[in-house]
Amino acid sequence: FVIYYQPLVTTRTGRICSLEALLRWHHPELGLVHPLDFIDVAEDAGLIISIGNQVMEKVAIQLNDWRSRGLRVVPVSVNISPYQLQSGTTAAFVEKVVKQYQLPTDWLEVEVTESAVVDRSMVVSSELDALRKQGVRLMIDDFGAGYSSLAQLHRLDVDVLKVDQAFTRALAEGSEGEIVYRAVISMAIALDMQVVAEGV
Repeated sequence: FVIYYQPLVTTRTGRICSLEALLRWHHPELGLVHPLDFIDVAEDAGLIISIGNQVMEKVAIQLNDWRSRGLRVVPVSVNISPYQLQSGTTAAFVEKVVKQYQLPTDWLEVEVTESAVVDRSMVVSSELDALRKQGVRLMIDDFGAGYSSLAQLHRLDVDVLKVDQAFTRALAEGSEGEIVYRAVISMAIALDMQVVAEGV
C-alpha cells in the first residue's frame, strides 16, 4: 500500500491548508489499484481495520519525516471505514500513534461517512467523542452523495463538511447548482463548520 497526498487549498490565499491521505495498492501485475476496487473486499475479508491502522501509521511516519526535515507541516486527513469505528479501537490506535511519533493531535484529521455520524451506535458515538477530545478534527466525506440531505446537516457534529464533487460539477451547469451550493455553505457556516469543495 502507498499513500498519495492530495492538497486542500484555501481559496482566499491559495495556500495549502491540509492534505488528504489517499490509499493506493501498488500491485505487481495490475499496477496502481484504486480503493474502490479493493476496499469492499478488504471489509468482507475482515482486513479493513488492519489496513486502516497501516494507513494511519504511514501518515504519522510521513508527518514526522516532514517535521524532521524542517518542512512546513499541515494537517492530514485519513478516511476511516464505518467498520473501524464500529470496532471501538480507532480512537485508541490514533492516540497510540500520536504518542509514539510525538505528533500534535491537530495534525491528524479523520474523515467519516455521513451515515456513520447520523446513524451512530453507542460504540461509534464513543469513538467520535474520544477522537474529538484528543483534538482530532472530524470531517464528513462526500456530503450529498446519495444518502445525504440538508435536513440532516444539523445532526452532524463535525468540524468540516466535504461537499461531494457532483455538487461542484453542477456549479458549471446553471444557476440551480449555485443555489444548492450556497444553501449548503450557508447552513454549514451557521453550524460552525468549515466547507471543502471536492473536485475543483
